[in-house]
Amino acid sequence: MTAAQPRRYRRSRLILLVWSDEWPVLVQADTLREFRVDARLFELLSQLGEWRTAEEISGAGMSLGEDDLAGLCDLGILESYGDAAASGEPWEPLELAVHRRTARVGVPLEGRAAPPRSERDVR
Repeated sequence: MTAAQPRRYRRSRLILLVWSDEWPVLVQADTLREFRVDARLFELLSQLGEWRTAEEISGAGMSLGEDDLAGLCDLGILESYGDAAASGEPWEPLELAVHRRTARVGVPLEGRAAPPRSERDVR
């Protein structure tokens, strides 16, 4: 019987970086969720171009546990190896965001619900 492999993570291939006023914002291209982030998250994402375990991430100086990483996966910022989101998307992130945005054409801006503060600000 083999031991269970530790869960591995990488940054989502569906995130875009844009600027909103003076703040950098991550946009999850599939859901169009927006997240204002700080330098610590950018540092984490820059280290997660390849699959890494929580132990490897912690060893690189990032103090995040499995629950933190799973939460970032739930938001669409990270992918977990083997999850459906990590299986691949035929669109490039910018193309996907444009398609998602055009699906909302005609909906007045004031009629769109703003994401809760917890989704907008990831620190």
